[in-house]
Amino acid sequence: MAPHHLGFGIHSPSLFDFLMKVVFDSQNHDEYHRIEGIYPARICPTKKKYGRLICRIIKNAKPGYVLEITSMPSLMSLYLAAGSNQADFFCINECYQQGKRIQHLAEIVNPGWIDMNGSIEKILPVFLNSREKWDVFYLNYFSDYGLAYSYFELLLPYIHADTIIIIDLIHYSLAADQFWQKIISHSEVRQSVDLFEIGILFFHDGLQKEDFVVRV
Repeated sequence: MAPHHLGFGIHSPSLFDFLMKVVFDSQNHDEYHRIEGIYPARICPTKKKYGRLICRIIKNAKPGYVLEITSMPSLMSLYLAAGSNQADFFCINECYQQGKRIQHLAEIVNPGWIDMNGSIEKILPVFLNSREKWDVFYLNYFSDYGLAYSYFELLLPYIHADTIIIIDLIHYSLAADQFWQKIISHSEVRQSVDLFEIGILFFHDGLQKEDFVVRV
C-alpha cells in the first residue's frame, strides 16, 4: 500500500490529534532548555527541530518505561531523555566513549537515566524481560540494519496498545530507507508516520493499517 502524503484532508482522528497537539505544536517548552542550555556543542537548526519534536512526542506519551537502542547515542538521546524525565529511561549503546559523554549530560536532564554499554545482541534479549511491557522504544542509528531489524522483532512481544516506537534517520541511506520500508510493512504495525528525519510507529488494534508521510 502506498503511503498517504497528508495535506489538510486527514481522516484518521487519532492521527489528526497527534499532528495538531504534538507534531505542529510551536510552544517553547521548558524541556528544550534542559538540553540547549547545557549541551557544549552548537546545535544545528535541523537537529534542534527534530530533537524538539522527539521531546514533545515523549512528553505527550507520558511513558513509564523508555528504552533506547543505539549503536551510538547522540544529541537526540538527550532530547528523548528530557521529554521523559518522569520515566525510567534505559539506553543500550555500543559506543563506550560517546555513551559516557552523553550519559553525563543525560543524567542532568533525566535523573532516571540508566546506561548499559556493550553488545546490543547480548544485552537486549535479556534486558527486555525485566518488564512485561514497554511504553516507548527508540531505535537510534545503526551500522547494520539487518541486525537492527532483528532488534525490532525482539521488541514486538513487549508492546501494548499505546506503545510507540520512534526510529531515527529513516532516510539516512539506502539501507536505512529499506529498513524503514520493511518495518512499516510488518503486520503488527498499525500506522506509521514518516516525518523524513524520524519515523513513528503505532500499534493499537483499533487503527486501520495505514502509512503516512508528513512534511514538518
